[in-house]
Amino acid sequence: MVTITIDMRMLNASGIGVYLKNLIPLVIAACPEQRFVLLGNASKLSALIANTAGHVDIIPCTAAIYSITEQIQLAKRIPQDTSLLWAPHYNIPVFYRGNLLVTVHDVLHLARPDLFPGWRRRFYAQLMFRRVALQASEILCDSIFTQDELRRYVSPHLKNITVVPLGVSPAWFKPVTPESPPHPRPYLFFVGNIKPHKNLLGLLRAFSLIQDRIPHDLVIVGRSAGFKTSDEAALKLAKGMSRRVHLLGDIEDALVQRYMAHAQMLVLPSLYEGFGLPALEAMASACPVLAANIPALVEVCADAALYCDPLMPNDIAEQILKLISDSALSESLIKKGALRAQAYSWQKSAQQTTALIKRMIH
Repeated sequence: MVTITIDMRMLNASGIGVYLKNLIPLVIAACPEQRFVLLGNASKLSALIANTAGHVDIIPCTAAIYSITEQIQLAKRIPQDTSLLWAPHYNIPVFYRGNLLVTVHDVLHLARPDLFPGWRRRFYAQLMFRRVALQASEILCDSIFTQDELRRYVSPHLKNITVVPLGVSPAWFKPVTPESPPHPRPYLFFVGNIKPHKNLLGLLRAFSLIQDRIPHDLVIVGRSAGFKTSDEAALKLAKGMSRRVHLLGDIEDALVQRYMAHAQMLVLPSLYEGFGLPALEAMASACPVLAANIPALVEVCADAALYCDPLMPNDIAEQILKLISDSALSESLIKKGALRAQAYSWQKSAQQTTALIKRMIH
């Protein structure tokens, strides 16, 4: 039996965690003839694969990402009989010399070093991406944009890249039970970790320009603590606007879905993205999307979103007002968004990923 080992340490991370939770059980189910070894938190992984057939083993591995310890621990924990190692992020085990599949979600640290103070993070990213180019047998990217960025910033000669878009969980398509909205006033919605590239600061500046002209509050969901690169300026401004701006932190998925379903719109003003999953989740929830006019979001949303210049708070504000005041535009985006979201599924992502894995092990 062929052994496929997967690094699952980022299971609870925001973006990559969603990727792992939705994709890995489907891939395992599609490969009953293979043995899977999952590296990570044993109790959380046991809960994830509770309904999976008995061809999965779990090896505890809790070393922090981006650390020297992870390199040492991974070298010890990866089983000797591994036929394929799957790393879901660019922090690959540099001492591993076998068949290696790497998922690259974005090259943010290379493309926008201005958003990350200090040279150490940039140096680490450059080093690790060079190792990915040298070691990876195959590379998965979430979008054509990320594939192009990888070739632009790492190596133009990379040929072993497959683009597999992310999916939308069926839970987002379920109508919210007719309970009262989770917030007492109409509101704009922002979902994302409070990091500089998410551009919450630009949204707050835009909101400050128009808050006296609209009845809406701004509701913000996303983790702000525990990052080396949290957006302190945005947090400070948000707390100073606390009468109309509400920082909810990291809340459970069901409550996020409820907030999304009742929001006037999702505002996604990012400076950089590799994909933009919240936009699709909003579309599945019949929530109109105002997105930054950046390549990854345009690739994902196409004509199903309204776009703004993320560098111009005036334009973000103008487009917010436009979407609030134009009900026909809002309804049009909801209809287009529903169709757009239906084109993305984790089942489809799993089928494409499984096909690649089977090619790599045969």
